[in-house]
Amino acid sequence: MNPLSLIFVGLMFSMLCYIVALKIFEARVLSFIIAMPTVFIPIVILKLIADYNDDKIEKIIPNFLLQLKNYTQINNDIIYAIKESKTIEPLQSYINKFLIEINSGIKFENAIDNLNEKIRIKELEKLFNNIKKCYISGGSFSELINKSYYTIIMI
Repeated sequence: MNPLSLIFVGLMFSMLCYIVALKIFEARVLSFIIAMPTVFIPIVILKLIADYNDDKIEKIIPNFLLQLKNYTQINNDIIYAIKESKTIEPLQSYINKFLIEINSGIKFENAIDNLNEKIRIKELEKLFNNIKKCYISGGSFSELINKSYYTIIMI
């Protein structure tokens, strides 16, 4: 949802509350005072949904890392490992968008940066930044993910 539509929904919700309050109380100032805070209700709802999704992602990070570790032990190809790893929503949709970007020719580094912008979880941001550095320098993904897995488990 883009910011403009969020503002529009907030204003529409506020006007609806103003009309209802005006019919109930028959006082414009009181109706306006009641309706003003309702502008922020859509923002609060989106924030709650985002926090819930972040909590879901944080809970499945160890499982996702374990899958990445196993697939990178088979083949030291992080794109293959990410493609083969299966997880739950909303992380799976972020991974799918990342894979679409890779398949459409976007550089790996840019696709990882785009993925980091969407996820907003510090541990995963650090992991994906380390994966990007490992990809550039040609290091061992299995070793990197193994160390990251134990670090995240400790956290």
